[in-house]
Amino acid sequence: MTVKVPHWEQPDFEIAMALSLCGSVIACVKWEARLFLLILLYLLALPPVATTLETSVTVRQDAAQPGIVVLDDLKIQLHGSNDLGWSYGFLVNISIDNQVLASSSRVSIYSGPSQGGFDDFAEGFPASGKLGLGGFQLDNFTFIAARFFVRIPKLKLGMKALDTIRVRRNQEIPGLGFLAALWRQGLIEVMGFGMYYDAYNINSSQITLEAVDTEKYDRPIVTYEWSSRNEVGGLLTRRFSSSVGDTVVFSSTNQRTFVVPSEPNIRIPKVYRDYILESINGHLDSDEIPYVDCRAAENTKFSLEFEFDRINITLTAKDLIGRVSKANKTQCRVFVESSEDGRIIYDGISASLYLGIPFLRVAYVWLDYQNSPTSLAKARRRVTTTNFVKVDKGGIISALQKQKVASSEARRLSVLDMAPLLAAIGVCLGIFVFWAISISKKQKRDILPPAGELDRLEQQETAAAHGKSEVSGSQDCVQELQGDYDHPVELYGQPVPTGSGECVPDRHA
Repeated sequence: MTVKVPHWEQPDFEIAMALSLCGSVIACVKWEARLFLLILLYLLALPPVATTLETSVTVRQDAAQPGIVVLDDLKIQLHGSNDLGWSYGFLVNISIDNQVLASSSRVSIYSGPSQGGFDDFAEGFPASGKLGLGGFQLDNFTFIAARFFVRIPKLKLGMKALDTIRVRRNQEIPGLGFLAALWRQGLIEVMGFGMYYDAYNINSSQITLEAVDTEKYDRPIVTYEWSSRNEVGGLLTRRFSSSVGDTVVFSSTNQRTFVVPSEPNIRIPKVYRDYILESINGHLDSDEIPYVDCRAAENTKFSLEFEFDRINITLTAKDLIGRVSKANKTQCRVFVESSEDGRIIYDGISASLYLGIPFLRVAYVWLDYQNSPTSLAKARRRVTTTNFVKVDKGGIISALQKQKVASSEARRLSVLDMAPLLAAIGVCLGIFVFWAISISKKQKRDILPPAGELDRLEQQETAAAHGKSEVSGSQDCVQELQGDYDHPVELYGQPVPTGSGECVPDRHA
């Protein structure tokens, strides 16, 4: 992918003033400082570095499912270019499921005047232009201008709002996001996508916009229905645990969880991250980046388990590690980070567990910003076949039922949707507790008074089947009343039984 935008130029007057100021400073310092300033001035005078992202575009035809956009072979090849200008980059290879136009092509944003009404791009500010994907084109695509490739933001597939962005006074452009741009232009009916990231020796990774691929997961698929787009990606993690062999390292329940497709790590509380590193003999480098010996980690009987409604997702050490250019040949980076890093912000989402790419290696998800559900299933591994089911405005459950693939699909309510049910349960529990307390108080009123209160009474009688009977003792012998051992009270009139079964004479007789 090659992106070029208008050249960045400074007014001659400003350049002259800057050179004059630098010359005055250089003349007033020692030679070591002069050399440093000259080098710095030379570096500042170099032209900005634009960024090129190489990618291939494959356009396939699927007449039965028109309009489905498929993103295949999710690889990143980002490098610098000597071309002068601003730039923007994609992070995925793109294919349009429409008609065969070209076997490969480059993706570029045209450098003509933007539709926002201005033709100059300021770094860090949004701009609007045309996006070309081979023979496919988005007329109104919003992106962020960047001078250096390290500042290029990621392509936002998820879009939680379609609000316009105010750039200048009386100038607004559409919201960011590839998904939103496709939806605005009417190329997709539902603003949602399914994601499968099985990228190992055989890269079968895939993102499908407005569709799910039923060949990529095992049933059931559980759907959580949320009340707003801000909740999309949320899951209910019943149990989160880690084990080495048969030994449980840690276990936690009811953690607030979000799937974040753009996150390269699984982010969890730091204490659990440290447990995982200890379990696989990992370590932190000087930059607090976790690494581990690749072969040793793969041979470890380690598992990280997520328990959801009717679905258990298990990751091994191999799912959590990967080779990176910075590490030596025997070292792998561990893609598990702390969720307590205050610099990490996901559009206002607050959670304990953020599940990124490692989780998507073993899980299949559907994120729908149109109908606001999130669906989860256990992914199949090493699958290259496809069966696209287009999701319409009725949502994923309706789409699967229409295609008769929903026989074993599961549907679960989210916490938000269960609020009325939980309220009803709470009312019932309150009534039950009130009833139980009332019964308890009534029973307490029926209990006999303490023995000390019987000093002036010769006999306590209650109704019985045979007429009258004494509460304590028997018809033959009167027993000592229990309950006041300091001052026991005996009912007069009958002897008290002994251990031998005989009655001793009453001392009051």
